[in-house]
Amino acid sequence: SLYQDGKEISRIVFDSLQEKKTIIGTSSTGGSDSDGSGGIELVLTNTGSSFSEIYESDWLFRLGSLKLVPGNSSLLIIASDFSGNESSHEIMINVGNLNQ
Repeated sequence: SLYQDGKEISRIVFDSLQEKKTIIGTSSTGGSDSDGSGGIELVLTNTGSSFSEIYESDWLFRLGSLKLVPGNSSLLIIASDFSGNESSHEIMINVGNLNQ
């Protein structure tokens, strides 16, 4: 989960995957059937998000985008696994006003 100033702005739950048929040219993995009808990709069951929509690379994934205004903001990232282990990291950001 990603929190900005105490408010949750993004959450990704990696609970289960399902197969989704794709139209040619839309598969995140580039796969397609030999007959030209498309292919199948795995997506998250709860959101329908595909691999390419979530992962930037094998170890880096997108949590969302931020809108910041001048001043101080805090970002809190919390990750947990199926065993209940949890890790968090808070980042403080100060955005200056360019007109000063």
